[in-house]
Amino acid sequence: SFDRGKVLFKRPQRLPYPVDMIIGEPLPHDSEAWEVRNAVAELLAAHRSSRKGPWGHLGRRLLLSAKQSGRRPALVTGALTWSHRRLLTEAVATRARLEAALPRGERVGVALPLSREAVTISLALCLSERVPVMIDPEADPEENAGRLERAGAVAVIAEAELGASLGRPVVTPGLAAPRGEVA
Repeated sequence: SFDRGKVLFKRPQRLPYPVDMIIGEPLPHDSEAWEVRNAVAELLAAHRSSRKGPWGHLGRRLLLSAKQSGRRPALVTGALTWSHRRLLTEAVATRARLEAALPRGERVGVALPLSREAVTISLALCLSERVPVMIDPEADPEENAGRLERAGAVAVIAEAELGASLGRPVVTPGLAAPRGEVA
């Protein structure tokens, strides 16, 4: 390229691929591959959540992505297309409603069919620095209760009849309906 008016003999402005080194606890020599992947993922998640600046937690990355993508489609259903800005606006509004309704805790179960509402709620939870634990509303309620227990979910967002069988405080999805629309 002709960057800085020269074709050759330019000093690099920075290394093209900065590297972060994270050193964790050693694993036993007979660890399974999935155990190693989980350990690496946990170290990476802890490192990223402790970072300052725009590349911290997932909510911050979502904000930056929405700012850069603007009016491009982010969510497309049969009758609806939302831009990144619209999706972010709905997620921020939903976050405020969820913060008031949910108990304190890091993980929240989401037992909704795949829909605009489920996506909006998941993003709202990410913006509030919580982890959405997605579970299948069609699966056996006992299996779902076990999944929520293993994940450590403090509450579940589900339809009232399903939520009662999961043994957690329930927040109904009508709470997350966008302004001017009925859930």
